Amino acid sequence: LMAGSRMTFEPRLRPWPKRMVYGHLTTRLGVRLLAWFLLLSLMPLLSSNTIGYLQSRRIIEELLAQSLEAVSLLNTLHSQERVERHILFLNAVAAGNEFLAAAIRREEGRRGEVEEVATREAVAAYLTRQWPEGGAFTDLFLMTLDGVPIATSNGGGEDFPCTGRTSNLSVVRGAGPPHICVTVPVTDIEGRKVGLFGGFVAPDRFPAFFQIPAGQDNRIHELILDEIGRPLISSSLPDMDFTRPFVTPLRDGGPGSRDRYRNAMGVEVAGRRTAIPGLPWTQVTEVPVEDALRPLRTLRRASAYLAAVFVVIVVGAAWLVSGGIVAPIHRLVVATRRLGAGDLEAR
Repeated sequence: LMAGSRMTFEPRLRPWPKRMVYGHLTTRLGVRLLAWFLLLSLMPLLSSNTIGYLQSRRIIEELLAQSLEAVSLLNTLHSQERVERHILFLNAVAAGNEFLAAAIRREEGRRGEVEEVATREAVAAYLTRQWPEGGAFTDLFLMTLDGVPIATSNGGGEDFPCTGRTSNLSVVRGAGPPHICVTVPVTDIEGRKVGLFGGFVAPDRFPAFFQIPAGQDNRIHELILDEIGRPLISSSLPDMDFTRPFVTPLRDGGPGSRDRYRNAMGVEVAGRRTAIPGLPWTQVTEVPVEDALRPLRTLRRASAYLAAVFVVIVVGAAWLVSGGIVAPIHRLVVATRRLGAGDLEAR
């Protein structure tokens, strides 16, 4: 340095790293702006979709309950009609049938002109001719008031399952599927009850007797239970245990109860138990929940796809908008810092 020279000092500005400023703004201000933009944009969409889904689900579940009630009522009335139709046939044959009454009097040891021709063989031939008109009966039979068989249309022997069954409708159970015996009184021309005429239904004739359609693709399942809950017939479970009460949440609820559960096939169903009018039985109707909720779930997936597309669009728009807001602020901060450092030409 020369003597007397004047020394000046100009501070060298150290610019704030642009990357640091931008990173600070994007992680704080930019991210907050982006988050608020997304929140205010997506909140109405998500709220409306959620409320619409819940309302639609409630409406569909109400319709499912109403449909289940209608189907179960229709099926129980159908079962009642089938049993009454077979009883009506028996009554049409037995009421005032002097030939059958004579056969019973013959077994009691009384003789007359009609009793002479009303032999067991003649009665069996008569029942055989009537049997095709009997609908789903496996066999027709005539027996005394004490339940002793006199003749059958198909030659039932000593092991005839309806022996001793004198009630109007009875279920005969053994180790396998049950049998059904239906009897009506035999009256003479004076209207006196002298014996019993009936029909026997073997398990293989139950589908024709009740005319319950077989379940298709696990859709609607029908099940008829006796007075203690043991199954008589099932539309979808032919190999079930008929000797024990059927396990279902509806068993202890009584007629009119309904619930949602997984049935014996592992399918989530809505079930209802309904009493069959005029009979000591109840009928369980099960409808898969998946069938009812499938349209709603399809709508939910479509809404999710549309919402995802909307989110992508909103994120892109929010990024551009937040970038347009943050960039000028970033330039303003940089210029302010430069001015503070003495750079009067900062713009």
